[in-house]
Amino acid sequence: MTERFYTDLYEKLYAERGYHADLDYDEHSAQATGFVIERYGDNAGNLRVLDVGCSNGKAVERLTTMGFNAHGIDVSPTAVGMCRARGLSTCSVGSATAIPHEDSSFDMIVSTDVLEHLRPEDLQKMVGEFSRVVRDSVVLKIAVVPEYQKFSDEALHLTVMPALDWLKLLHPKFALVEVLENCPDFFTVHLKKRDSDESWDEVFPGYRAALHEKEAINLQGRVRRSRRALAREKERGAQMQQTIDASKEEISRLSAMISNLEANLKKNEKSLAAQKNTSGRLKATLEQEREKQQQLKNSKAYKLGRFILLPFRQIGRIGKAFSSGRR
Repeated sequence: MTERFYTDLYEKLYAERGYHADLDYDEHSAQATGFVIERYGDNAGNLRVLDVGCSNGKAVERLTTMGFNAHGIDVSPTAVGMCRARGLSTCSVGSATAIPHEDSSFDMIVSTDVLEHLRPEDLQKMVGEFSRVVRDSVVLKIAVVPEYQKFSDEALHLTVMPALDWLKLLHPKFALVEVLENCPDFFTVHLKKRDSDESWDEVFPGYRAALHEKEAINLQGRVRRSRRALAREKERGAQMQQTIDASKEEISRLSAMISNLEANLKKNEKSLAAQKNTSGRLKATLEQEREKQQQLKNSKAYKLGRFILLPFRQIGRIGKAFSSGRR
C-alpha cells in the first residue's frame, strides 16, 4: 500500500504535467554525482551505484558514462520508461521504502531531493532499506523547505525538518563523514554505513551540545511565542472589557430611560384616572339636571304657565303677520 501511494501520486504528475521530464538532472544532482565521480572515479569500474528516485535517468546516465555500474529506481513507471528510452536498461520501478534488489548489492546509494517526498511514517522503513542494500556509503541531497512551487502546485514535500533531525534519523544505521553542501533550502551529506554502536558524539563531535542548544533555542522560541500570544490575549481581554463597560453604560442609560418612561406612564395613568372621575361626576350632574328639567316639565305649574302664555304667543304671531302685510 505504501508503494502504491507514491506510484499513484507521481504517475498522475507525469501523466498530467510531464513532471521532471525536461529537468536537467546534470545540474540538479551535480553536487551529489560530482562528489561520487571525483572521490571514487578512479575505481568506477568496480563500484555498483544505485540512484534512488532516478526520475528521467540523467544522473544514472552520467555515472554510467564515467564508468560506474550505475542503476536507478523510481516509483513512476513513466519515469522508468524515460530511462529505458535513453538506453538505460539498469533502471527499474522501485521505491525508497521497497528497493527491488538483494541485500548488500550496491557499494553506494545516491539520492537527490527524494527523501523529503516521503511520508513521516515511512522514514524508518527507508533507513532500513538503504542499510539493507548498501555495503559502504550513501550520498544524500535533502530539501528542508516546505515546497518549491516550480513544477507543481501539489504539496509534495511531505516531511519537512531541519538537517540535524535528518542526521538524527539516519544515525542508527549511518555515520556522518562530511557535509558537502549546507544551504538554507537544502543540504548534501556523505554518510558511511555504520558497523558498530559508536556514539553520536564520536561521528559528529559536539552533537549533544548542538542538540541542547537547538532545544534551548526552540524553548526560547516557544517562550517568545507564548508571550506574544499572552500579550494578544491581554489586548483582546482589554478590548472585551471596554466593550463590556460600554455595554454596561448603555444598559444603565436604557434603564434610566425605562424608569423615566415608567414614571411618566404612572403619572399619565393617574391623570387619566382623575379625568375619568371628573367625567363621571359631570355625567352624574348632567343626568341630575335632565331629571330636574323633566320633573319641571311634568309639573302642574309648568303646564299652567304654558296655558297662560298661549294667548300672548298667538297675539305675537298675529302682529308678525300684520307687519308683513303692510310691507
